[in-house]
Amino acid sequence: MEAQIKQVLKKLYVQFFFFMLTPVLLAVIYETNTLPVGLYADDIKMQYLIESVGILVTIVCVPLVFILFRLMQKRKIENNILSMALNRYVFSCAKRLALLEIVVILNVVASYMTLNNSSGYCVLIALIASFFCLPGKKRLYAELNLQQPDSNETNSVG
Repeated sequence: MEAQIKQVLKKLYVQFFFFMLTPVLLAVIYETNTLPVGLYADDIKMQYLIESVGILVTIVCVPLVFILFRLMQKRKIENNILSMALNRYVFSCAKRLALLEIVVILNVVASYMTLNNSSGYCVLIALIASFFCLPGKKRLYAELNLQQPDSNETNSVG
């Protein structure tokens, strides 16, 4: 069981690392002028449209991530199907991060296309919300309603 959990945690850390790496790479690409910056900085109508879409996607996706977080906590896991529960947990965490990734990518692109700060604030909201998806052993046990093995029992000989 411990080996499976360590493997799942490793997958979750990789997912979270790539989630955090994506906006950084996008910013580097835009800052090096590989992609054009400020395409719609002068077009008020397009600016309004792009920023509105970014804000609406943020308003929809961030609460949806928290709803998925809540649903995951309510689910009861049987010990005999732990491997299936761990696979579902990884998939569910990936869904939550994917929703936040949509928000981040859309708003980073919108921020650089319009040169306006409101999309940057949406990126910050999504990145702060992502810390509720931060993987950890304690969180995994809590979200799957598993009993954490006692370290005192494994170290004592009896």
